[in-house]
Amino acid sequence: RGFCAWLRTARGPQSSQGRMSEVVLEYLGDLPPSSLPLLYSNSPCCAVAVLRCLSPLARQILMRLAFIQEPIDISSWVSPAAGGREQLRDAVVAMERVGIME
Repeated sequence: RGFCAWLRTARGPQSSQGRMSEVVLEYLGDLPPSSLPLLYSNSPCCAVAVLRCLSPLARQILMRLAFIQEPIDISSWVSPAAGGREQLRDAVVAMERVGIME
């Protein structure tokens, strides 16, 4: 079944924006990895929608990495205080799951 049909059944009457983002990321994470690049390249609006579903930290990392052309250690971008390393790990895992990072 298509994504729109799946989305209608996945969200309930009390769905919030945060829950909807989780549902979209979960759906994309369950797709075969080979289908994600095709999805993103053929549908810029899908890429923007996925960007909006990511956490603020993941969005910031993605936007910063878009303009860097050499390997970089992104762990220096967060403070180890207040759970920064864990938030970074969660953001990277989320981006890997939907095929944004490898």
